[in-house]
Amino acid sequence: MTRLYCFISCLFLSISAVAQDQVSAQIIKERDSLLLNLNKQLEENAVKLKMLQNEFSDLNPNRGSQRLERLDSIISKQENRISLLENSRKIQLKLNGQLAFTELMSIQRDIKPSNLLLSSQDFFSKIAAINNPTQYKAYTEWFKEYEEWYERKKGKDNWLDLINNSLNILNTPASQVPLYGSLYQSFSTGISSAIDLVGGAGKDLRDKTPVMLQVLNTASQFSQQQSIIDNEWQSINEELNKLEDEYQRLLQEQSNYYGIESGRLKQYQNATLDSERETLKNDFRKVISAKITQKELEHRQEWLTEVERFMVKTQSLRQRFGQLTLRMKSNISKYRELIKLFSQNTVFAEEFRSKLTGLQSSIDQVDSNFNAVFNPSKYIEDSEVMYITQ
Repeated sequence: MTRLYCFISCLFLSISAVAQDQVSAQIIKERDSLLLNLNKQLEENAVKLKMLQNEFSDLNPNRGSQRLERLDSIISKQENRISLLENSRKIQLKLNGQLAFTELMSIQRDIKPSNLLLSSQDFFSKIAAINNPTQYKAYTEWFKEYEEWYERKKGKDNWLDLINNSLNILNTPASQVPLYGSLYQSFSTGISSAIDLVGGAGKDLRDKTPVMLQVLNTASQFSQQQSIIDNEWQSINEELNKLEDEYQRLLQEQSNYYGIESGRLKQYQNATLDSERETLKNDFRKVISAKITQKELEHRQEWLTEVERFMVKTQSLRQRFGQLTLRMKSNISKYRELIKLFSQNTVFAEEFRSKLTGLQSSIDQVDSNFNAVFNPSKYIEDSEVMYITQ
């Protein structure tokens, strides 16, 4: 039941609800401006090429010199068009490559969702108490009567001693054994069998047993339903661990390729101010730009394929994490639905239902803080269009 709290405390990726960081915005602005200018040149080229082609078609076949002149102009415009298209792809990859790396760094941005952590801790402290039978008046009053009765009976019946051992486990504060399923059935059956042995002197114990068992039965059913939700956190955490490994490998691969020093990466990861992180990211994009320019001067064009591969991997990582956060949000909602189901159904023990009141406000706070810090749908949407030009 502490999986959500543990998950949040070790969360390595963030989906910030705030606007995109400044460096990424600058890259996008520069990219779109350059590509817009190239598109205008391509449009002008297409108009001029069409005009030259029409002039060439209208020329008298006997005017050979003029036809050759027009043909040279047409070839020149066609070569210019090819050059513009090549430059367009290079500009997109250069700047989208910078964008991919700066966004990869932003994934690792330091977040300190203190409110989220505190509200989660409060929620799981309360849910632990709700699942603990010793926190209920019906149980403690019953157990007091039981202890007095067992003191007179102990050592006389092995079956009673076995049941008493089970009760001792239940009453141990450090016990993490969930009381549901076959374990609860065995416990409940054992208690009922023991109470059948109670004589007239144990009337109070016998009278308190049905109420106590109703509370335990309710807690058992709640705990069983909760375990299904808790198991989803384990699945989410396993996927998060896989993504974190992929993230570290991708970060190392890109930084090695561009020649970005590991010390600078650590400096970014340890930075506490947004302004410092933005400065470092701006430095990183300059290093990337210089490295690509160097490869172009050396006529090494493999960078086009490599940068594109980095872009695809970064985008995939972001999209998969976005999908995971949707599962996280859904799981938080399942807690609320479970609490609502048990609190509104009068079949369940009244004492148990009354304790759910505080739990409802706690899970609402967790959900509210999650929504304030994270926006999965927006993150997925931004990831899908991160390389699309305006």
